[in-house]
Amino acid sequence: MKKINLLLLLLIPYFVYSQVDINDKLSKLKEELEYIAKNKIEVKNIVFSNEGDWVVFYGEIGYSYNFLPEKAKDRLSELNKNESLITDFEINGDSWVTISNNNAYSVFKAEKGLVSTLKKLNKKGKKINDVDFSESGGWVILFGKSGFASHKIPENATQKLQKLNKNKKETYKIELYKNEGYVIFFENNGLTFDNIPVSAEDKLKELKKKNNKINLVKFYNDKWIIIYDDYKFYCNF
Repeated sequence: MKKINLLLLLLIPYFVYSQVDINDKLSKLKEELEYIAKNKIEVKNIVFSNEGDWVVFYGEIGYSYNFLPEKAKDRLSELNKNESLITDFEINGDSWVTISNNNAYSVFKAEKGLVSTLKKLNKKGKKINDVDFSESGGWVILFGKSGFASHKIPENATQKLQKLNKNKKETYKIELYKNEGYVIFFENNGLTFDNIPVSAEDKLKELKKKNNKINLVKFYNDKWIIIYDDYKFYCNF
């Protein structure tokens, strides 16, 4: 019994430190979004790492972050210096991918299927609309009007993408939630979602009812952010 108590005493400080660290990161992100909203700058994307680090893309080519892997930082800096529009950036563990002008892409430690798919789409001139990772390391690419390619994503997300493709609905953004849910954006401000936190679902329904433009939905564990009307936001932290 004493050994168990000793183990708990050793683990608690680490757990508390980790929680404080995550809360600090999220607090800084909220401050950044408040500054952006105050200046009415359009938010283009928000990206979380597995550790809760973040990158915010805004305006034409602007971005800010609290931490980035060195190679990813160098790549984004290079694109920014060349005034290249970064259309997407995603990170999962040690892997990351950037999409920029004219379907240019760069990857680091990405799964082979993802890399070969990006290469084929680039060669065929298919517009890459969005890339996202699942929590388990799966991935999805939206391209063209309603095309998609994926590996190890939630089955309900695959079924919804297939239905949208069959109905020739243009899909342009997807956000996966853990290994069970999704939010998909499609033409004419269309939005569909499943198996996401109830609080986020309620807020999305409220915004849709008020005819607000919903730009982004982003998740980190059970935390969520909704960007609407280009620069305004709601979050549960």
